[in-house]
Amino acid sequence: MFITRSDEAQIHPVLTKMAIAYPQNGLVASKLAPYVDVGDGEDDGTFFKFDKTNLRSTYEDIRALGTRASTFDWKVSTDTYHCEEHSLEKAIDWREFKKWKKYMDLAVTTQELTLELLLLNYEIRVADMFIATTTYFDANYYSALAGGDMWDDFVNSDPEGDIEDAREQVSLHAAEPNTIAIPVSVWRVVRRHPAIRALMREQDSRQLTDDGFPKRLFGLNAVFPGAREITTMPGVAESVARVWGKNIWIGVVNPRPTKKTMSFAYTLRSGGLQAETYEDKPKKSDVIRIQHQVSDEKCVSNVAGFLYQTVIS
Repeated sequence: MFITRSDEAQIHPVLTKMAIAYPQNGLVASKLAPYVDVGDGEDDGTFFKFDKTNLRSTYEDIRALGTRASTFDWKVSTDTYHCEEHSLEKAIDWREFKKWKKYMDLAVTTQELTLELLLLNYEIRVADMFIATTTYFDANYYSALAGGDMWDDFVNSDPEGDIEDAREQVSLHAAEPNTIAIPVSVWRVVRRHPAIRALMREQDSRQLTDDGFPKRLFGLNAVFPGAREITTMPGVAESVARVWGKNIWIGVVNPRPTKKTMSFAYTLRSGGLQAETYEDKPKKSDVIRIQHQVSDEKCVSNVAGFLYQTVIS
């Protein structure tokens, strides 16, 4: 009645364009697990995992006269993905449109709130993958800091040394890391560390005091997760926590993601964002349905990242 004239769900072009342009403040899931579009409707398929054949130096490559060249072996490992649709919808009573039309565009506000919830769920799925130790090849790719090693110990800890250790581990077994993810709440503590301040050139010291979020840190692209979630059930005292906790991640994020290129993780996507509307006459309502994406988030190289847990107390 107000945003649709049909009881069949139809794509709403205006709301869809607004949803695509909606800002993701503090949400970094797509920056750390970039999108790889696998094809419309290709909900199930395979993706490649990488071996180290190209690092093996034991193959004899000298060919004697009249002989065949030596051969070598390589393999392609694969795993499967299954894309699922991530959608939410909200009915708006026709009387509500009249009640609030002087104060807000109820359809746009509802679309924004719906998308916020979908983006938060996406962020949580990616964060859970990145901070789970089971994601990594073995214990050489994660470490829980304790005592004087924790970065809020400004006397004994060595943040630069820890990051260089992680970079070497990843670069030796995968590729040179290009990204560091430091949660906002962690950065607000560790940016006061004398060792980090000493690394900032004097003319760039405003990065630590103005917006507070430098684009690069330790030669790596810096990402600052800021997502929050309510961790308690409705009806009890509310508790809000940071989605990424007190963890720091260093690793490889491919700037040109494809199924054939190495990265720590990808969001394999067979369908993108769209807004649909339909009329629910029995409820005297218009319904807004937001599909965030049809996707599956996968770690594609479990040696291409390093996790530091409990970086601060």
